[in-house]
Amino acid sequence: MDINFWLSLVSAWGIFCLAVWLPGPNTFLTASIGIKGSIFKVFITSLGIAVGSSFWCFMATTGISMLFSQNLGFGFLILKLVASGYMIYLSYQSLKQYLYSKEDFIKNTNFSSNKEYFLRGLVVTMTNPKAFAFWSALATLKFQYALSFNQASIFSIGTYILSAISYTFMGYVFTMGNISAYLNKPKSLVNLVFSLLFLFVGIEIWILT
Repeated sequence: MDINFWLSLVSAWGIFCLAVWLPGPNTFLTASIGIKGSIFKVFITSLGIAVGSSFWCFMATTGISMLFSQNLGFGFLILKLVASGYMIYLSYQSLKQYLYSKEDFIKNTNFSSNKEYFLRGLVVTMTNPKAFAFWSALATLKFQYALSFNQASIFSIGTYILSAISYTFMGYVFTMGNISAYLNKPKSLVNLVFSLLFLFVGIEIWILT
């Protein structure tokens, strides 16, 4: 494994850490659990998200996800429609929250066991078209060839660690009373920013895939 490979890995991990903060199902899940104030539950959920992230990472960098998307045909078009439609819907909801609503945008989320927190994080990531689209695009941009099993494994393990840390930190931000109250209060400018970001991601799905 030469230096160029490691540089590509570090660069891709950096992009992933930035992309984590783009709004989507994962960010909303960790935020809604963080508002409850339990960092441990956020951590358990983040481990589930990390498993899903590393899975999509491995699929993309070994070329499997691109093969899947090419052979899925019309089904992949439906996947993109659902993904972008969901992002545009969230953009509308966030804008409506900013303009009209007097209720909190992010609601408390509570599950009965640690296993359920973990599984919810995993399921949300595995069924998130944005995650599939992101890793497929990143693999194409950063690697001109499919990685070997060992290379893809290293990349996926690093992704798992970074994903767990990133989403745990994100959830932790929402456990802080003052910050959480500001980010989630009606008429907050954050809602307007989220609306624009959701719209951007909805369009980005079509540009990058």
